Amino acid sequence: MASLAVLASLAPLAIAGGQGLPSAPPKVDLTSPPPPKQQGLGVPGGSGGTLQPPNYDLPVNFEIAAASVGRDGSILLEVEVRNAGPESFDFPISRDISDIQRQPSRLRREFFFAIRPSTKLTGKGNVVAVTAGSANAAHSFLKISPHGFARFLLRAETNLLRNTLAPGAMSGEVQVTGGEWTFDEGRFFVTKESRQVVSTNRVMIDLRSEIPRVTLVR
Repeated sequence: MASLAVLASLAPLAIAGGQGLPSAPPKVDLTSPPPPKQQGLGVPGGSGGTLQPPNYDLPVNFEIAAASVGRDGSILLEVEVRNAGPESFDFPISRDISDIQRQPSRLRREFFFAIRPSTKLTGKGNVVAVTAGSANAAHSFLKISPHGFARFLLRAETNLLRNTLAPGAMSGEVQVTGGEWTFDEGRFFVTKESRQVVSTNRVMIDLRSEIPRVTLVR
């Protein structure tokens, strides 16, 4: 059974667009890392340079809905993920990453949220959260209907933020990016990689004081 950190009822695990949209969208909390035994099996085959260039687009848009500073000085980001496609999209949400990587199955996918400087037009950035899903893992996907959306809560530690900004910089704008791998049904091997989704807006981060400051840039 996949372990979820979903802060709203997801029964059934679907988010509809148009009429019937819930007053508050479900939120998936990814601010904590997966359990120690579920943080992945290592680098899969096909991801170390032999993989073909990203060759498909995801039908989702990202918008940073909120940004704040946590008690420990980390940056908390709330990202709205909206289905812009004509069909429902199954978004991987399980944190049981090792189990899904280990067990052969159809529809095995792994999703990465990352942050990168807004001045960097390519690349994945620094990963802040990973989720996974497969046909054999119950409740490992969140179905988002066309025009529907969900919100994902992310956390970026100060050291990661420093590594994300330009060398020597203590302030700058960052964007949230996301992408996924599709695995072979029987092997721990990446067969496809999506192109990156980049948030439509940015966050200004200032690390020059003891407590970081953040400003959402629309």
